[in-house]
Amino acid sequence: MKTKAVFEKADLFEADYNFQLFHVNSLDIIKFGTKDYAWVQFNGERYRVDKSGTRV
Repeated sequence: MKTKAVFEKADLFEADYNFQLFHVNSLDIIKFGTKDYAWVQFNGERYRVDKSGTRV
């Protein structure tokens, strides 16, 4: 099965410990550094998405 690409670049769903350390004082944000989220790039902008592809 083929699907149309959504992102210019996508990394694996894995923990990003640098992201977690950077946001250590914000429990509402630190969760986005876990393996439930991945880095993607779209229109030159880099951000995290959940497993449904929703930007967080």
